[in-house]
Amino acid sequence: MKNRSILFLVALSLISSAFLCSCKNREPEESSITEESSAESSPAESSADKKSENTESSVQTSGAVVDLGELFTASSETEKSVENEPSAELTDFEYTTNENADGVEKGDGGITITKYNGSDNNLKIPDKINGLKVTALGKGAFEENISLTSVTIPSDVVTIKDSCFYGCESLEEVKFFSDSKLSSICKDAFFDTHITSFTVPENCRSVSTAFDCCYNMKDIYILGKETSFAPVSVPIDTTIHYYRDSKAAAQLSLIHGGYKNIEYLS
Repeated sequence: MKNRSILFLVALSLISSAFLCSCKNREPEESSITEESSAESSPAESSADKKSENTESSVQTSGAVVDLGELFTASSETEKSVENEPSAELTDFEYTTNENADGVEKGDGGITITKYNGSDNNLKIPDKINGLKVTALGKGAFEENISLTSVTIPSDVVTIKDSCFYGCESLEEVKFFSDSKLSSICKDAFFDTHITSFTVPENCRSVSTAFDCCYNMKDIYILGKETSFAPVSVPIDTTIHYYRDSKAAAQLSLIHGGYKNIEYLS
């Protein structure tokens, strides 16, 4: 009887030990699953956090470089320095100094681009070449460049000369900075291009018959009240935006038949 009791106690002890071992072995497994679950969810949470950060960043920066309904490519010097990093090699440009120039850029210490030999689609013309400011785009400088689809013109350019972008049949967009010093756009400067919308900067005083054969032109914005505008070559269904009391308004009112699509700037 005594032996049976001893055997019973031994058996009970073994069962208890086995049960405790089983419990101990199960705890790490549960912990491991929790950690794995945490590890698996971490990338998703991280991705969500990054997405949220990107969305906030997008909201904060959206529209930050535009002015007057996105008519300009930049509205501050800081943005301009980033936005107007030249896209082409400086060696792609030929130029002359303006010491003996025959226009408003004469003797301004800058240079006139006379020829572009590159093939960029979205061209950002440099502010300077060899340390000299680009202040004029010469006659026929980009003529019949069929690669060009958009061009950004630096702020110090005061003249776009005759036939400068003549026959650039792929050109759809011309961008200026809000502090553009552009003073004149000469005859046939954008002849036979595919520009759909054009903004004449506020400082510009003279626009000649620059848009002949621009059949895709839908909108022209004239931001200067003293801008003399020659609209003869502009398609008749183009909407022209200008101020009521501007020089352009007076000139357009004298045209026989007038333009059907007029919108006033406020």
